[in-house]
Amino acid sequence: MGTIRWHSAIGTSVRLSAVSTFLICIAQALVISAASAEESSLIAGQNINMVSGTRWPDGDPFLQRQNEPSIAVSSRNELNLFAGSNDYRTVDLPGLRDGKTIGDSWVSFYRSNTGGARWTSTLLPGYPQDPSELGQQSPLWQAGFEASADPVIRAGTHGLFYYSGIAFTRSEHSPSAGFVATFMDLNNDERKTSIGYVRTTLFDQNADGLSFIDKPWTAVDRPRGNATVKVLDVHKDDGEVIQQTVECGNVYVAYARIQGDGTKAVSSQIMFVHSTDCGATWSAPRELSLPGTINQGASVAVDPLSGDIFVAWRQFKNATLNCTQKANYWRNNPEAWPVDQIELADMLVTTEDAGKYISEVGDPYDDGDIEVAGDSEYSDDAERPTGVFRQLLAAWLNVLSGADPTAVEPRLEQTEAWLIENPPGTRPKFDVKRAGNDLRKFLRDFNKGKIGPGSCEELAGEDGDALLSGLNPDAIKVVKSTDGGATFSVPVDASDANYLPFEQGTTPFSFRTASYPTMTFDGEGRAYIAYATRGLAIPDSDPVGGDSRIVITASNNGANWTPAYAVDESQRPGHQFQPALTFSRGKLFLLYYDMREDISGVFDRFIVDLSEDPMVPRHSTDVRVAYADAGDMPVFTDYTVLDINPSTQTSRYPFMLFGDGATAFSQQMKYNPPNLPMFKGGTVPFFGDYIDIAALQFVKDSNGIWQFDIDPSAGAPVLHAVWTDNRDVIGPPDGDWESYVPPAYDVDGDGIPDPEPRESLFDPLKTVPACNPDETPSVVDRTKMRNQNIYTSRVTQGLAAAIPGNNRPLGEIQRVFVGFVQNTTDTDKTFRLKILTQPVGGKASFDQFAETPVTQIDEAIERLSSIARSIYVSSSDPDATINVRVTELGGDRLPIANGLAATMWINADASAPEPNADDILSEETYTPAIFNPAIFNENIFSTALLGEDEIGIFSPAIFNSSEYGEFLMAALTQQALLNPAIFNPAIFNPAIFNPAIFNPAIFNPAIFNPAIFNPAIFNPAIFNPAIFNVDVENPAIFNPAIFNPAIFNPAIFNTTMSDTTFVETSVVVENQGNATAAYSVNLDLEDPPEGFLYQLMVFRTYLTPIAEGCDLREQVIQEAIVNELMPDMNGNLLDPDSTTFYVAPGDHVVVSVRIVPDPFAPVPGDPSTIDSFTELDLSQSIVSQAVDTQGLADGETKPTPVYVWAPSATTLTIDTTSLPDGQAGKPYFASVSASGGDGSEITWSLAPGSVLPLGLMVDSNNRAITGTPISQGTYNFVLRAQDNDQVADRLLSIAISASLVDQSQPNIDTLAGNLTIDGDPVSGQKVAQVVTPLTASMGMLTEIRLPVWCPTGDLIIELQAVGLSNYLAPDGTVLSSQIIPNSSISNGPTNTLNNITLATSQPLLQTERFAIVLSSIGGTCAIQQGPLGDPYSYSSSYFDQAPFDPPTGWTRHVPRDDLPFETLVTPTNLNWRPNNNATDGVFAWSQTFGRTDNFSIRIQASSRSVTLSNPGWATLDTIPIDPTATYEASVWTYTPDGGVGHIPAIQMYLADGTFHGAIGATGPSGYTDPTGVWVQKSFTFRLADLPCCGSVARVRFIAVQDIEDFHSTGSPTTVFFDDAMLRTIAPVVGPNLVPRPSFDF
Repeated sequence: MGTIRWHSAIGTSVRLSAVSTFLICIAQALVISAASAEESSLIAGQNINMVSGTRWPDGDPFLQRQNEPSIAVSSRNELNLFAGSNDYRTVDLPGLRDGKTIGDSWVSFYRSNTGGARWTSTLLPGYPQDPSELGQQSPLWQAGFEASADPVIRAGTHGLFYYSGIAFTRSEHSPSAGFVATFMDLNNDERKTSIGYVRTTLFDQNADGLSFIDKPWTAVDRPRGNATVKVLDVHKDDGEVIQQTVECGNVYVAYARIQGDGTKAVSSQIMFVHSTDCGATWSAPRELSLPGTINQGASVAVDPLSGDIFVAWRQFKNATLNCTQKANYWRNNPEAWPVDQIELADMLVTTEDAGKYISEVGDPYDDGDIEVAGDSEYSDDAERPTGVFRQLLAAWLNVLSGADPTAVEPRLEQTEAWLIENPPGTRPKFDVKRAGNDLRKFLRDFNKGKIGPGSCEELAGEDGDALLSGLNPDAIKVVKSTDGGATFSVPVDASDANYLPFEQGTTPFSFRTASYPTMTFDGEGRAYIAYATRGLAIPDSDPVGGDSRIVITASNNGANWTPAYAVDESQRPGHQFQPALTFSRGKLFLLYYDMREDISGVFDRFIVDLSEDPMVPRHSTDVRVAYADAGDMPVFTDYTVLDINPSTQTSRYPFMLFGDGATAFSQQMKYNPPNLPMFKGGTVPFFGDYIDIAALQFVKDSNGIWQFDIDPSAGAPVLHAVWTDNRDVIGPPDGDWESYVPPAYDVDGDGIPDPEPRESLFDPLKTVPACNPDETPSVVDRTKMRNQNIYTSRVTQGLAAAIPGNNRPLGEIQRVFVGFVQNTTDTDKTFRLKILTQPVGGKASFDQFAETPVTQIDEAIERLSSIARSIYVSSSDPDATINVRVTELGGDRLPIANGLAATMWINADASAPEPNADDILSEETYTPAIFNPAIFNENIFSTALLGEDEIGIFSPAIFNSSEYGEFLMAALTQQALLNPAIFNPAIFNPAIFNPAIFNPAIFNPAIFNPAIFNPAIFNPAIFNPAIFNVDVENPAIFNPAIFNPAIFNPAIFNTTMSDTTFVETSVVVENQGNATAAYSVNLDLEDPPEGFLYQLMVFRTYLTPIAEGCDLREQVIQEAIVNELMPDMNGNLLDPDSTTFYVAPGDHVVVSVRIVPDPFAPVPGDPSTIDSFTELDLSQSIVSQAVDTQGLADGETKPTPVYVWAPSATTLTIDTTSLPDGQAGKPYFASVSASGGDGSEITWSLAPGSVLPLGLMVDSNNRAITGTPISQGTYNFVLRAQDNDQVADRLLSIAISASLVDQSQPNIDTLAGNLTIDGDPVSGQKVAQVVTPLTASMGMLTEIRLPVWCPTGDLIIELQAVGLSNYLAPDGTVLSSQIIPNSSISNGPTNTLNNITLATSQPLLQTERFAIVLSSIGGTCAIQQGPLGDPYSYSSSYFDQAPFDPPTGWTRHVPRDDLPFETLVTPTNLNWRPNNNATDGVFAWSQTFGRTDNFSIRIQASSRSVTLSNPGWATLDTIPIDPTATYEASVWTYTPDGGVGHIPAIQMYLADGTFHGAIGATGPSGYTDPTGVWVQKSFTFRLADLPCCGSVARVRFIAVQDIEDFHSTGSPTTVFFDDAMLRTIAPVVGPNLVPRPSFDF
């Protein structure tokens, strides 16, 4: 119908340079992610479609529209995001011509616990069809509202979110209300989102419809002073309600209240409310704007320091826009035309010829009663239009300026048809003449305001001239409150006097947009406001028709604002509009729509699509982001000087690459065209009024107080941008946008789409039209006509770091958290991870088993890749918060000044509830599993992809022309480059276009019916809607995440594309545990073929709904998280720390390995010669980084991998199935064997958690289990065999018989009398037997056998030391004591030795005598006697007839010198001995001197002492040791004359017995002992941490004298040592090397 000037970039040929060919990736047709080639320190991530699901209402099964997004980040976990948008998923019918709505718009909310990589969505409770009890409790449902819109979401503290919006019912007098819904992130579920609904409350309501609530905006403060404490009921998705007690920060809402009579807006005020109780109640609304003004688009911000509130909004000049002007107005004011030219009835009209087409004031043809065209003086002049044409032109100019066209719509079409049949110069007669006159009169009355919205002059009233001339000019107004919103300052202008807003209204060919402000504060109390204005652009700075730029102004006090200036001046044509501003950690971030890359090539005054040319693409827009340091004049972008902070293109779209080598070129396949007529039944476009960007807003400081996240020292923030995107809209092939047909829907959920036509889900009286794929023209091309979606992109400065699943209570078990660090730059980098805080009563470490926490590690991360590292935490404080700092390092491994940095938090908010999964409270599991190891043998990409049969992958709706195929092939021939987003071809016309004033439709019906428009039918045939999107939904070919050239090995990009193929294998890895876990992937390719390069990638996947014809499907989209170029293809399959990634419980990732030709090889490989990875014998393993809770309890120190074995690999198998039994104290040897494997040497060991009988060890060199067992029992253990690739385990057992009988006198004289053991306190008798141990090694006394019985009392058995006098009788020093109840002993003589098991085993040393002393309590016991003589010659027996009063002492029992007895001893393998070869050393037991009255070992030397390799005292035998465990060795030393010293030390031996060296430690006084003082000396060691000692298999514990060798020669000295101890201290669980923590001498 109308035309505007345009030129196109299509067909332009750009030759790719060598640098450009770097972008070409291995295929002749390949989709990549389009982005700006500009260098930028802001990096926009993959674009994610937030709309997911195919089941209503938790999905969008009808591929409907979503717009006006808003987003916020949880204060409890920055990976948990919450967003909202207008949503039309309740509309499953096309718009009806009777103006009825089918369903209606509502608002939806979106939740992500993956930092925005994956989303779920549903409708806000209270929608009209809501069947839930919770939804029907909402005031929105109870008030009967039919629609909702204008969502804004802002985060609060304690994981709170506040969701504001409006609800209304479409009618002549539309009732409306403003609401705030409260949500909370519980942050207690690692499997799915944990954001729950709290409630919805109304802050303003207008039931009479005489005013309308519009566009609320929200800001949230932190709790300050005496904040309200509120108990909130948080409703989880499963119906459970969790109560949370929180301090409430104030919530502020500003909005517009539009006054009118339901059809005409008279004025609008900015209103303000606030809540102090987490949104439960609201203050009375107060007006902020000036009386009699027209205002809209409020923005609210809170000063982080003072809590002051700023409210900014747009004030419109007083011109009512939903009104009409007479024809002469348009003649006299050509600058007010909304378009430069318009075509009507085959006549082209321009503003320059206004007087030619519209009469002078008072011309009868404008307002008179001339009957019809042709009866005027111009009746024979074909170039002079008639009155019918004049009124039609004026009517269209009124409609294009925002007048509601409802009353005149049918007449516009009819009048144009009449004029085409009766052009100027003809003389219509009779009925034809009267019909034309009737049309003219009707249009005249519309233009004069007699019908329709009314006359602009009449609505202006007596002040009409002043009103229309702008008595109150366009301005950005702002007010300030310093008392929490109780009072506000008078509005002041934040905009400049020459503010020239960029805006346009809704028409059939243009979307609406208005210049609304966006506002934020920095960390110094400075406020910023950004908005869109004309007059500052380069090259087109025309104040009326020039390009729009986003400008910014700042203020320190709210009263004085700096001059506004352009944020991002690209010096290229194209409008910028709809800014969104935020602040985080010292920087401002600004998001906005930008049209510098508009594919139409048309840069005019407004964004209007009028062309009928089928080869003209529509306008397209992108989204860009810029940032700046805080300041009075923050610098975002300056292209006139070297710029380090340019804006970054955030929106990214698929491309196709064509050709090969230097002749290759690209074609962008999807765009974001804003003018698609998807609304009002397919007649007008709508793109929303705003977009959004957000970062983490609140964190707790070191004192646990909530603060705004403004501190730059916390590192670079991660931001999330959201916007409306039409990339997925596939237009109708015939241009009929009203012919939308929804995809077939499975109503009952049985997996089968229900027969169509079917009843509407929302109106049972309506029938959904059938989607018949055989219909002509096919309806399958109409199922995607409404698929407008919300897209998001994560924006970073090169680094993203977070801890998923960061909320778990500490204390009961060791917790394992995962730190995820991602390098989003295109440069390999190294980062340091450092734990900044240690928890009370525990530790936080990067090593699971280190006794001293490992708090710092350095990690190299490849470009566009990431790592995951486990953090092991224990604490006595269950709510302890731990901070982890991530810092970029330089080549010298020192932190880079102003380099990338980030902070991660564990338990960021202690008020969060415990995890939802009960099992995780007591146990953590990290079990990985591999599924569907799919081997792809095909050459995925072929050079014939764009043959004649494949051209159909392009939708004909791109250009709406059947000629497109010919055009495309011509473009291919010309090597046309259609990628302005990357290559920025300078093909734009810099000419300044004719200025015109285009009054925006601020008060068209969209204000009263936001988001969806009352259906009204425009004739779509009058303009040709050339959509420019391609249906590229095949993820195997068109997945930009998989084939982003930035993540491919750059070496392959210069290959000849016609020769490029590759082979790929993928596996799915799932976390079947209950906690988020870090894993590593390891590869082993025995004989990598020559001439190839390799790439390892890990992807996350998410699903979005699509239509394949009439069928509703879900498309798999992949996000690359790990990109390793040239991975280690001969890696260790057991390595837990190689290529790492994390997986949440129940979630999965895809691990892919790709082989491509190496272009630098002498002979590049040909992947087509490789049938599959099967031929290559590629094995893979997935290994958890952490040992889980049960594994720790079992003593495991290494996680168990899961494998994908190469088909030809031989399985390693342990052939030994059983082992011989052994006996305590006797040498043991048993061979083991294995078969299979990769042929490398097999290493033998125990599996983690397994234990051999004490004294035995696995001798890997001799493939045997050897040693001398010293404990009895049956021992089950897992023997492990390991080669370079595989691990084999087998469960085995060894039975060790009882302890050795050490000392024995078993003979009983049954004829002799019994010795009484009397418990009488006066005359009672004790008996004793002294024993001299003679076991070959030191041991533990475990049992005593005696012929004792107790008829009435209980037996007391003591072990006592033996004195040096009195015949070596018991000296009264009790070593141990226990009572044996008579119920467990015979009550009469048995003539046998009865077993008595000691409750506490007693350590013994060879020849160290002790006494078995028997007494009784509560009655009498007795013992049988031995034979005459001295059958046990080493010692004797004794009795004490009156042990209590008077003491008579022990008497040797003669002539029967010994009692019948046996002692059973378990050797401990720690027999100490002196080194008789030591230099000049004399070694002896001391029975008279000990640190704690025990025996000590005395070393006496007359000159220099011994050395480490020749110790003074040592354990007789070596001890098997675990190199990965941590041990402590200690000894007490005493030097009577001082000056010399001893240390504990460890001699180390290899498995074959070779001496390997020694290590030792000093004490508090160094090596030298003080005079006459006992000093403890100790050290800890872990052999695996020592570069010397990882292969050590056994050790000896030794004492060494005078290691420093400074004792004077010839001066004898004596040193005692005592309490020697060697024990395991980590892992805490599992057996120690010795049965007791220490041994005394």
